[in-house]
Amino acid sequence: MTDIDYQANLMLNYVDHELHAVIPLTAPVSEMWRQRYEALAQAKNVQALVRPGREGPAMLLLTVPATMRATMWRPCWRPPVRS
Repeated sequence: MTDIDYQANLMLNYVDHELHAVIPLTAPVSEMWRQRYEALAQAKNVQALVRPGREGPAMLLLTVPATMRATMWRPCWRPPVRS
């Protein structure tokens, strides 16, 4: 499982009632991982694309409708607790 890179900059943009997010990952991802992640997002009515990095970690691109209710999705991960 590839983790989100908490040291990198998260890019957010709100356009036409949609939230667009670019989330840097910590490592490259396999084609199978990409396909499964995109299918999972599609099942939750979220557009997701995973783009490989040219010479490094992948990037996760998400588009979430602003009208989405919290009851329509459940987080798959929780951020790590930092002490």
